[in-house]
Amino acid sequence: MKKDGFDLYRCPVCKLVFVHPMVPIETLRTEVYSEASGFQANRAVAVEEIAELPRARGVFEYLQRVSPRTSILDVGASGGFFVSWALKRGFRAQGVELNGRLAASAKAQGYDVFHGTLAEAPESMSGYGAIFLGEVIEHVPDPRDLVRDCKKRLAPGGRLVITTPNLDCMWSTSTFALYNWFGIPWSSCTPPYHVYQFSEVNLDRLLEQEGFKKEAEWYLPQPPLRYELGSLHLLKRYKQSRKISDLLFMAFGFALYIPWWGIVRVCAPILRKNFQMVKIYV
Repeated sequence: MKKDGFDLYRCPVCKLVFVHPMVPIETLRTEVYSEASGFQANRAVAVEEIAELPRARGVFEYLQRVSPRTSILDVGASGGFFVSWALKRGFRAQGVELNGRLAASAKAQGYDVFHGTLAEAPESMSGYGAIFLGEVIEHVPDPRDLVRDCKKRLAPGGRLVITTPNLDCMWSTSTFALYNWFGIPWSSCTPPYHVYQFSEVNLDRLLEQEGFKKEAEWYLPQPPLRYELGSLHLLKRYKQSRKISDLLFMAFGFALYIPWWGIVRVCAPILRKNFQMVKIYV
C-alpha cells in the first residue's frame, strides 16, 4: 500500500510492516524531527504543566515493585516529561532526544537530557537499571541496532521497556479492512514518522533474537479519536484540493471511523490484545 507518498510493505513471514525505501537517519534528523520542521514545537513547555500519562504510570508502578529507585534512561525524551515524572517517583533519570529545541527546553528546566541519538550519547551514559523506549522503536531506521545499543547500556539484569502500536489488534485490523474495502487511508500507519509497525509476535521475536526475555506485558486502548481522524489526512487532502469529491470522501471516512472508534473503545476491557503494547524485557 501507499500512504503520503511512501510505499509500505508487509513481511509475509513475520507480518512486520515497513517503509521501503527506508527513510535515512539524516533525513529524519534534518527534515522530519528537526527544529525547522516544527516537530513537537508545542512540547517545549514547562514540564510541570504536563500531567503523568497512563502509560508512564503503569511503567513506574511496575518498576517500583521489581526495582525501586533504579536508574532510568528515556530514549526519545521530548521535553523531559518522562524524566521529570521518574524523578518525582524517586528514580534516577536521564534522557536522550534528537530534536534540539526539545532537548534544550528540558536542559533549561534542569533535566539531564542529551541532544542526539542513543548511539551518539557518551559511553558514560550506561549501567542503567531500565531503559524506556516510549513510542520510539517504530520511528528509527534500524530497530535492531537500537535494541543492541540499549543492551550495551543496561546494567546486568536491567530491563528494556518498550511501548509501541500493535498492528495485531482489533482497531488496526478492522481499519485496515476499511482501507481494503473503501480506500480510506489506514490511520495506523503514519510515514515518515512511523517507518516500522510492529505486532506482538514480531516484536517479541526481535527481542528474543537479541538475547532478551519477555518479563511482562500489558495493553492500552487506541489513541484519541481526534488523533485517529487526523492520521487519515483526509481533511488535509480536502484543504489542498478544495474539491467537492474530497469533501464527500472525508465525510464518508469520518462517518465510518467515528462510531467504530467508539465501539472498539467500549470493547477495550475485554480485548486481550489492544492497540498500544507495553512490553518489559530482561
